[in-house]
Amino acid sequence: MQSTEPYIVKSNNRFIHFAVAFCAGALLTIAFSPFDFILALPFAFIILLVLLDNVQRSKFWTGFCFGYGHFLTSLYWITYSILDHFREFLWVIPFVLVLLPFCMSLFIGIVAVLADRFKQHRVLYVISFATIWVIGEIIRSYLVLPFPWNLLGYTASSSIYLAQIASIVGVHFLSWIMCIFATSIYSKNKTFISCTLVALISIYCYGYWRVNNQNVLKVLPYKIYAVQPNFKGTSDVAQKYNNLRQLLNLSQTALTNDPIMGDFSKKSADIIVWPEAALPFGVYDNSDLYLALATILPKNGYLITGVDRIEATSDTMKFYNSIIVLNNIGDIKGVYDKRILVPFGEYIPFRHVLPNLIQKVVPGLADFSHGNKTETLTIGDTIGDASLKVLPLVCYESIFPYLISSYDLKDVALLLNLTNNNWFGESMGPHHHFMMTRMRAIEFGISTLIVSNTGPSAMIDPMGRLVQTTEINSQATFLSQIPTPSLSFYAQCKYCPLYLLVVIVFGMLMSRQIILRA
Repeated sequence: MQSTEPYIVKSNNRFIHFAVAFCAGALLTIAFSPFDFILALPFAFIILLVLLDNVQRSKFWTGFCFGYGHFLTSLYWITYSILDHFREFLWVIPFVLVLLPFCMSLFIGIVAVLADRFKQHRVLYVISFATIWVIGEIIRSYLVLPFPWNLLGYTASSSIYLAQIASIVGVHFLSWIMCIFATSIYSKNKTFISCTLVALISIYCYGYWRVNNQNVLKVLPYKIYAVQPNFKGTSDVAQKYNNLRQLLNLSQTALTNDPIMGDFSKKSADIIVWPEAALPFGVYDNSDLYLALATILPKNGYLITGVDRIEATSDTMKFYNSIIVLNNIGDIKGVYDKRILVPFGEYIPFRHVLPNLIQKVVPGLADFSHGNKTETLTIGDTIGDASLKVLPLVCYESIFPYLISSYDLKDVALLLNLTNNNWFGESMGPHHHFMMTRMRAIEFGISTLIVSNTGPSAMIDPMGRLVQTTEINSQATFLSQIPTPSLSFYAQCKYCPLYLLVVIVFGMLMSRQIILRA
């Protein structure tokens, strides 16, 4: 294919070429939360495709620079936890800023190279680029790095109506749709561009219908009190005890009198929910602390809280980042141990391979253990002939759709995400996490409760609407009931988008062969 008439000035200066690619990648970042400027999406990708047209031997590095600009500007906040809480590890910051975006950008470079094999026809190229992009997202997110952060499909979150299509196709195929939208104008094919616009309008209309056709939702007979304490990290023991007392006071105040909903002293909330690692110490399963916590609970009340759980045997001691359910007499009625741990944050990779080196680099730092259960938490005995089934997720587990799909979702009434975003301050990180967790509610058609230490926290209905929410970096509580789940098509037929992607790949290869023979 001949080079396109450029949308930007051509330059033989390689530095300027790669700098423009980097800036285009940075432009892509503002298509995501908290900016939600969706028009940045087509601008960023058109610049990338034109730059790829203007080079023959540097397609990989052009795509790489685009990816580096995006991932550096959208993941810089990871260093905040080191600056604020782990100053002894300041030496890690250059590696985080360089290596993580570097590894993720490699895939964008590969996308640029592979898509070039389909440049025999502009429409074929656009479809192939979008398809290879999505395959790259899946590979880097699950097979290489356990980090499916800011997938392209999340840009649809800027409109709750556009995002509804995730209830049919899931976020990965939504990435394909958004990539087609972003690159269709490059095809210069009026029919293809028109079809893309019609499809986009149809998706918007479907979302409008889905959201507005279910204005009034039934609620389950449970009341949830979410507590957002807004505690800052501390190693001071006295302050930790003070934080625990504040948690108890906030919960008791919320139970006694909610300033918005009125006096509930006679109709106490059924379930109090605290965020990830709300208890300030590692706790054994038989701890007397649980008896003390239970004193704030009303009859038939429950406390769900995050805890650093210690499991000790005669010869080993394991630590888990857990969610536990306590009843009003201090009995543990359910335990969930986090299954997907954060590398370097909750465990040190390669510890068993290089134990001596790891001990020198991070002396005395113990790893959390991986949980391995795929059971939901069951709360209550029977209310309305059914107990409440909750699917628990700790921290960034909520960004993994496959983790939720691994459960039997038939009777799940609530997705529960406990998190502590204190690590990342007033950066984009908490907004990204909230956006992606909100997408899970739409994707699976299940109400989702986010309870964060520093916020934002929210009750989200199956259409992604905010039933209750809090401001970030504020101390707050809210009372909410649970909107009845409406299990989505995607939740019931989770592999259909994958099959569709396979069909598209097959069609791409066949089209390429036909064009080459012609």
